[in-house]
Amino acid sequence: MKVLSIIFLFLFLEACATKPDHEENRAVKFKSTNFSSIVNNKKSAPSHTKIIKGKYNIEKEIKKILPKNWNKERWFLSIDNKNGYAEMGGYIEGSYKYYLFVGAKNNLLVNVTWGCGPACEQVIQFYVKSGSVYKKTNFEKVLSKGARAKLQSALDSCSSKGGFNSWSNKSCVTMLKFPVRGTDVEVFSKAEFLEDGKFQDKYGNEARKLTTLKWNKKTAQFEIK
Repeated sequence: MKVLSIIFLFLFLEACATKPDHEENRAVKFKSTNFSSIVNNKKSAPSHTKIIKGKYNIEKEIKKILPKNWNKERWFLSIDNKNGYAEMGGYIEGSYKYYLFVGAKNNLLVNVTWGCGPACEQVIQFYVKSGSVYKKTNFEKVLSKGARAKLQSALDSCSSKGGFNSWSNKSCVTMLKFPVRGTDVEVFSKAEFLEDGKFQDKYGNEARKLTTLKWNKKTAQFEIK
């Protein structure tokens, strides 16, 4: 009887000391949880920004139009000083892309904000350099007379003081494709979204290419190519 009591006590203590497998796994998972990734909603600044060397310091130019404390909510993903292009990420479903067009007297800096969910929409802002600062301008002011006539319908429905298109503007059905290399800009009509690398209308039909604009360095304007 005494021997049985000892055996029973030994088994009881062994059972209490052994933690079930599922409890051990749960503890390990909880301990390894990365809370910063939850706060950032799986978005965080990269450890390294891809930089291509060149004669344009586009990072310096972009910082002139960024809001105060911008580095708390967005960051540079790539900087191409050879072609005047840069991309920024942030706490948004999308990205910010910048294109520098160099003029004989004035430079033009274009900011394209992409909002995706999952199809992407764009809002475009234009900044003309005056002295050492950039001032926001309308799209039509950086178009030649012929280009304005060609795009008049799109300008009427899309262009405003705030930029070209807006998240709330449902009448704008024109989108612009800016180049990472070169200075030609493609204009698409019946375009409301970018999905699978194609400009489309709200029904998923592929948009029609309306025209191509070329940058005139002397006049600092876009012309019909």
